Amino acid sequence: MNFAKFLNELNAQKGDPEVKFDPQKEIEEYRSYLNQLYSIFEGSLLPYVKNGQIQVERDNIQINEESLGTYEVPRLTLKLNTIHIQLKPEGTMLIASKGRVRMEGPKGFAKIILMRKNFSIQGKIPSDLNNGTAPEDQWVWRFVAPDNRNFIDVTEDSIQNVIMELVNGQD
Repeated sequence: MNFAKFLNELNAQKGDPEVKFDPQKEIEEYRSYLNQLYSIFEGSLLPYVKNGQIQVERDNIQINEESLGTYEVPRLTLKLNTIHIQLKPEGTMLIASKGRVRMEGPKGFAKIILMRKNFSIQGKIPSDLNNGTAPEDQWVWRFVAPDNRNFIDVTEDSIQNVIMELVNGQD
């Protein structure tokens, strides 16, 4: 098949009606995913919150994205005695990701991104997807490893490890 024939066939196909971009829908969806992330953190840290070792606070901040303008999103702050760790949303209109959060502590920061569950780099597919049961549009929050090539699911263990790294500079 030559390119001209390919284009003719493509143009002859009836596709879905053009989907219009809805900035408010994108913002609401991002807020929902942020709340989901924060709930994972709060649930994982609940025993420490209950015994007073950690305080968790939510407030709102404004961020600005070129295609969405300025809008308000929730921010999560973890208070460990006098040390504060903040989860600051950075935006939703990103390449290969549906959202990014910067987790900042006294010894650095970690990146958390919202990515497709079946996303892979160089053919590496998470083992739970090898059976093909994960929906293509399923989004999950993952920490970005320091090499920026590997990803770690946001779990109780990974949250605790990252907190220790951001406070002590080590695991």
